[in-house]
Amino acid sequence: MKNRILLFLLAVAFFTCNFLFADTHVIENDGAVYISASDKRMNERIEQSAVQYEQYAPVSRIAFSDFCFGASLDEYAKLNSYGVFMITAQCQEKEEIPFKRVYVKSGGKEYPLQFIFSKPVKVPGGKTETVFGKYRMNLFYLIPYNYIIMTGEICIDWGTNRVGFPLTKLPEEKPIDYTVHDEMLTPSINRHIDRKFLSLFLKREYSFANSDAAEALKNIGAL
Repeated sequence: MKNRILLFLLAVAFFTCNFLFADTHVIENDGAVYISASDKRMNERIEQSAVQYEQYAPVSRIAFSDFCFGASLDEYAKLNSYGVFMITAQCQEKEEIPFKRVYVKSGGKEYPLQFIFSKPVKVPGGKTETVFGKYRMNLFYLIPYNYIIMTGEICIDWGTNRVGFPLTKLPEEKPIDYTVHDEMLTPSINRHIDRKFLSLFLKREYSFANSDAAEALKNIGAL
């Protein structure tokens, strides 16, 4: 079982519409899904959402997020208490992606996530493009485990137009299915990410990251 939480940010219950600024988006937390992420599956989810929200088109922006940690305590240690947080964003305006930043808001403070790499994705056209726009990108970040169990929310500052876009509420229930001792809840300055394993981890958990996983080794510094 993979320790993955897949969060789809679409729901009528949280629908927000500002007609004055033609700025429409909707938000949903879809809970835990223990499967690998792939372009095919993401396309299917976005296509389903486009059908569901066609009546609100054009929707200014949409974001789907997914995060996962090591499948075992050994893998967790190799990643130095980090997980990988992926966001698939689609929007009407090219300037909105990549994001300016992604961060956790908790207790009146902001905790930025470490960017790894991003990859533009071709939108297949049709209803998906009509409803959500023709610009899509997968963006990858590192997220420490202690951020996931904070009380707060993960937010996006888009490239333009929107800041403080709420992605998902925290904490997440049972993001991993093994026990982490207190001293390993946060990344340690005495440990570092196993970069070779991180590359393998990205390829395994995000099949569409295969050709780009090496980029992860260029942006993470000495974490």
